[in-house]
Amino acid sequence: MNLKTVSILALIFCFLSVVPGQAMAKEKLTLDEFLGLVRTESPDLAIETATIDAFKSRASGINIPPGMVGWMQMKTGGDTSNGVEVFQEVPFPTKIIQDKRTRTLDYETQKQMGFLQKTGILAKARVAYVEFWGASARLAVLKEKHHWLRHHAELFKTTTLSDNTAKVHLLGVESETDLLENEVLEAEAALTEARNLLNGLVPSLAERTLVPVEPVLQSPKIPSSKNPFITWKEKELKAKKAELALAKQSYLPDVSVRFRTFEGMSASQVDRELMVGVTVPLLSFGQSRAQVKTANAEKVKAEAELKKISTTSQSMLSSFTKKAESLKSQFYTLKNKLIPRAKERVELMKNISPRTMEGLDEHKMVMTDYLDLRLKAVNLRVEYEKNFQEILQLTGNTQGGTL
Repeated sequence: MNLKTVSILALIFCFLSVVPGQAMAKEKLTLDEFLGLVRTESPDLAIETATIDAFKSRASGINIPPGMVGWMQMKTGGDTSNGVEVFQEVPFPTKIIQDKRTRTLDYETQKQMGFLQKTGILAKARVAYVEFWGASARLAVLKEKHHWLRHHAELFKTTTLSDNTAKVHLLGVESETDLLENEVLEAEAALTEARNLLNGLVPSLAERTLVPVEPVLQSPKIPSSKNPFITWKEKELKAKKAELALAKQSYLPDVSVRFRTFEGMSASQVDRELMVGVTVPLLSFGQSRAQVKTANAEKVKAEAELKKISTTSQSMLSSFTKKAESLKSQFYTLKNKLIPRAKERVELMKNISPRTMEGLDEHKMVMTDYLDLRLKAVNLRVEYEKNFQEILQLTGNTQGGTL
């Protein structure tokens, strides 16, 4: 084989060994990067924006029935005359004003509700990312624990211990290893589910292989401004009162104007007709009364909801804040005290021989305690974020960016 052939084969080998690695390369994605993508790509946010824009368009302009312009032709004997008709219905002036005010208040209410919906979407996206990170971290720890237990079982088989106690220990380790395989499978399924949830929030992520980065644990910031849910309900109540006032306007008459002009029978003659009509609401009194009762019921409901949320929102916020403090304290205790101490025990165990029954028991207990504490820290971190989500939604806080 000549030198040229060897060089070509070497290049092919390098290509085959490098390209698969590049194809399997994984991309790190931070929480802030993910939330940025949610803001620009989320279908849910786009739906909320479109809904608000629709209410904004409805609130613009003055609503009056469209006018009508018509062409007419009349035949009398052998004569034909042409004419034009103009018709316009004009609501009572106070109806026009109240209708405009009602639509404006509806828009303000929807705008506030849309803000809360967007805040909720971002809060849920934040939790989705942390759950993705948690599923990835949980799977890594479980795999490490499974690998270690298999190693421990193999180590146990190499010992000279042969009493029943040793056999019981070995059977227990093997059973624990088999059970852990099921947990690993469940964790893999959970990771796939969490990844798919991210893809649903940001469709462009579906084509990318992502590695989550543990997000910084943030403390909730309680704004000093009024609770946004109370603000929403106050605006909703104003809108319902405006709708009630508009419904009461149905008792007032509307005006209609019709103007007609015809060519006369002679060239110099023109016939004109002007009609001004007024509706008679008393004839539809029952319908108007039903509209008023319905609008009044909606107003009463809005008043009750405002009262309820005013009395419960603060207590709910206090409960979630207190729980956040507790979870944060537990998490820091795990990360800064319990896990480092358990890791130190693992390092010290390396100097203790596992060739005795006592040494094997201690060896297993120390290592599993360390890995279980790491799993507990992951679970606590995810639980904290779910609680944090409730606080963000209650306060309308987008902590980490603007909408």
